[in-house]
Amino acid sequence: GLLRRIRIRNALPKALVHAEFELYFQPQIQPFSDRVLGFEALLRWHSPELGEVAPLDFIGVAEESRMILPIGTWVLQNACATLHELNRQYNADFFIAVNVSGIQLYSDTFVEEVLAILKENVLSPHLLELEITESVLLSHERGTIQKLNMLYAHGVRIALDDFGTGFSSLGMLKDLKITTLKIDKSFVQDKKNLALMEMMIRLGHIIGTQTVAEGVETEEQMHQARRLGSERVQGFLTARPMPLSALKSYISSRTE
Repeated sequence: GLLRRIRIRNALPKALVHAEFELYFQPQIQPFSDRVLGFEALLRWHSPELGEVAPLDFIGVAEESRMILPIGTWVLQNACATLHELNRQYNADFFIAVNVSGIQLYSDTFVEEVLAILKENVLSPHLLELEITESVLLSHERGTIQKLNMLYAHGVRIALDDFGTGFSSLGMLKDLKITTLKIDKSFVQDKKNLALMEMMIRLGHIIGTQTVAEGVETEEQMHQARRLGSERVQGFLTARPMPLSALKSYISSRTE
């Protein structure tokens, strides 16, 4: 409850300094070939005093205190550096997907920062996918959509996360240029929502985006993702989020 939030707020500023954060990676797979296409970078916090702190518990606190700005920069920087290393090691063209908070997006220097990090890590912009949730765009913060469109114009991929769970999805799609629709797991995992899932994938194809079926945990869900033509799947059936060392074993075992 409240006490834990206070402890999280007090411990957060030290977390970056003491290198308590780690990125985990969850592969995204091409459902027909089982080929690994790229990874979503997920933040983990190993706190000496609080134990493992879930993103759900600390991201909100980090946003309130604006600590999300330096943390977000750390995540982008690390994700891009790791991707550069992986692509060199495996002679591959993997991409990395990184979640972006509204607070980061509202910052005046966000676009320059992303482009600088790409340049620094010698990464082609199309290998970075920024994941934005609908709620971020609903706040109608001036300039948010322009900033994303600017990055899109530079070749960065823009993904709309948890698609279908917000309210103004369709209205937003006329202004926001996106490359990817991530279909929320509530549509993928519930058979009653199959028609909606099919409609979203079709919508993605109509507006020229790729779709990612999230939360694929069973062979049946994988079969539906294939049948409905989703370009990518992500979920426990193919891989859980894992630290870098495990990810390397995972890639090696699949590329031999």
